[in-house]
Amino acid sequence: MRQLETLIKMHKLYVDEQRRILAAKQGEADAILMAIAALQANLEMEKERASQTDEADVLFSIGIYIKDQLQRHERMQRDLSAKEREVHTEREKLSVMFEELKRYEIAQENWENEQRKAEQTAENKVYDEQSGQRHHRKGEE
Repeated sequence: MRQLETLIKMHKLYVDEQRRILAAKQGEADAILMAIAALQANLEMEKERASQTDEADVLFSIGIYIKDQLQRHERMQRDLSAKEREVHTEREKLSVMFEELKRYEIAQENWENEQRKAEQTAENKVYDEQSGQRHHRKGEE
């Protein structure tokens, strides 16, 4: 059953690699979320600043800036949605890989249990033979 042990080790490596990939994708999604939060905070500050001024050219430039930032926000939201889909896909892959690893581990455990039962049966058979021989000798005496 060394082949099964090797297969389990190999799948553990695959699962670990998939976990790293998932963590990286999740980190990228988190970074986008933080960038969106920072953008929203910046937009709120600019809106507040715009509400405190009456100068037309300042209002015009702030308006252009806010419009640009809103477009950027929309792009970031699309990027976040795409990244969340990637995270979901990677999570599904990890789930499938983990289930496969568990199947191999259960198979190995079952095999080991069968081996122990076979050894126990063989050992009991030896003990039974020895007991039978002792009983037979006592009967001869």
